[in-house]
Amino acid sequence: MLFKIVCSNNTIIVYEYETGAIINVFQGHSNFIHSLIYNPNPTKFVFYTASEDGTVRAWDIVLNK
Repeated sequence: MLFKIVCSNNTIIVYEYETGAIINVFQGHSNFIHSLIYNPNPTKFVFYTASEDGTVRAWDIVLNK
């Protein structure tokens, strides 16, 4: 499954690429997200974000946390 990940302020929205359906909305940063990186391995559904709040977070699309 392919995903599209969009950051808006301190919220991350994950969409299913082909249908555009929202899969999950992640919140946890208290300030703007300025960086996002993902694992290019299609079997790993984890991505990482860095924020102006000084934190880096790991997000798991499958486990929704």
